[in-house]
Amino acid sequence: RHELTTATPVRVKLAGDDLGVFNFNKMTVSDTIRLKAKSGLTTKQFLEGLGEMDGLAMQALVWLMWTRQGKHVELHSIEFAIEDLDLEEEPDPTQETSGSGAASTSVS
Repeated sequence: RHELTTATPVRVKLAGDDLGVFNFNKMTVSDTIRLKAKSGLTTKQFLEGLGEMDGLAMQALVWLMWTRQGKHVELHSIEFAIEDLDLEEEPDPTQETSGSGAASTSVS
């Protein structure tokens, strides 16, 4: 199980579709307000919910990523198999890489 932390940016993929990078530290106040308005989740509940594989939190993550791409979709209409949601840790550009690439971790 992938543990989301506030310090680790992750690339979000849904059924192989790259939705972009989610980075808690780069979330805006507007992001958190929209998340709460759409899902009812506070930022803390959202992040904890992702770590617990909570369905509403996973829907909210996909909704946020799609919203950032300019897609308009109703949060509660988002449906997918849990195995189709992948969070891949993004490499830290300040760290030397060993050439092995980023670790890929599915939330399933």
